[in-house]
Amino acid sequence: GIVVIGKGVMQVDRRDAMSATEGLGCKMTECVFRAPPLNGVLAGSMYVQNLPSLVVPHILAPLPSDSVLDMCASPGGKASHAAALMQGQGSVLALDRTEAKVQVIREWESTLGLPNLKAMNADSTALLENDNHYSTTARRPRGSRAP
Repeated sequence: GIVVIGKGVMQVDRRDAMSATEGLGCKMTECVFRAPPLNGVLAGSMYVQNLPSLVVPHILAPLPSDSVLDMCASPGGKASHAAALMQGQGSVLALDRTEAKVQVIREWESTLGLPNLKAMNADSTALLENDNHYSTTARRPRGSRAP
């Protein structure tokens, strides 16, 4: 397929756009860039993400001195995006329980040149079972309120 980057107007609400499997979610009003099929051409320069994955690191807004833990990191887009926003400083630990998926994230570490991104094979559901300390000290994203 052809990659097109453009500006558009949503035709449905956000919830419907993210859950629909077919139909028109956004009508393009202006084509900004039209590229031929990528076929790996920009593999080291660009990482294609869907909208929810793209927004998460910006909502988190990590500072270069922060530490970020992605507890279900595969395929690594949000973790690598956070690491890039942190300008290669701080640390992003990307966990996944499947070693093959961790290897993919490690490839992104190298390809994108993100020294602050580290991938590790771990089952995050079992890491903190007996440690209540972390559930009360975790930092909320900037601007968010307590429930």
